[in-house]
Amino acid sequence: MGGLCMILGGVLAFIPFLLGIMAGRTPDKGIYIYNYFPQNIIIDGKESLAYYLLSVIALALSSFGLYTWNKMMQELVGRKMIDS
Repeated sequence: MGGLCMILGGVLAFIPFLLGIMAGRTPDKGIYIYNYFPQNIIIDGKESLAYYLLSVIALALSSFGLYTWNKMMQELVGRKMIDS
């Protein structure tokens, strides 16, 4: 379950980035590209709300997957990967 959550979280985190590139317009010449796409996601309005929700869900799934993996490693190996 934890591995599936980590994979699904990674996919959901990539969707807003991919849609921002595919649906957005191209940057002007000379603009720093790594700042251009996140700024357009924030400005767009309703789409940005969906992007934020997908990102939050992806973060929650990835965190749960990491927590589950840590718990499993503690039982198998006997040492903590992440101190809680």
